[in-house]
Amino acid sequence: MGNFGVGISLVMMVGVFLMVILAGVQAVSNPQPTAVSEPQNVLVIPGVNDFLPLAVAPEIVFGLLLGLVVHEGGHGLFCRVADIDIDSMGLALLAIIPIGAFVEPKEESRIKADRGSQTRMFAAGVTNNFAISVLGFMLLFGPVIGSIGVAPGAPVGDIVPGSPAANADIDRGTVLPRSITSQSLMPPSLTSDSPKFRTNR
Repeated sequence: MGNFGVGISLVMMVGVFLMVILAGVQAVSNPQPTAVSEPQNVLVIPGVNDFLPLAVAPEIVFGLLLGLVVHEGGHGLFCRVADIDIDSMGLALLAIIPIGAFVEPKEESRIKADRGSQTRMFAAGVTNNFAISVLGFMLLFGPVIGSIGVAPGAPVGDIVPGSPAANADIDRGTVLPRSITSQSLMPPSLTSDSPKFRTNR
């Protein structure tokens, strides 16, 4: 498993390097700014990033904490496997926001370990992050998406101010049930029973 993690780390390192090169080439060849490339949208900070409202701040903090614990936990686990003593380990907080974590092996014990054990220990954090990412995608594209169903009815796209829908407190995004027909939503002046639509028999 440790050697597999080393391979995964190398592949991810090369992949990230190529992605940075590709992003640089695109930035030079197509300098037109977009909403995604705006400076504030590069930062994964709710309320600053246009695509991340403050409402998702708890989920962002939880994801960051999970990533830090899983990453550093991998280093600590492989230190134990390779008989490398740990000098200290901990979590750095800014108030209640996790900003970092660390596992510090004892230098003397690390030097005594063979090169393969040291390499596997250093690669363990990336391996754990890769594993938790794969698990997250499996859950997302498996039971999570499978449990999402389409709400029956017709969604409201927009509301005209002063219209009967606005007076009925119908907001944008409201899903109207199928029992409400199109005719029942039309004002009487536009229905087939109005004099305007009656024909001589």
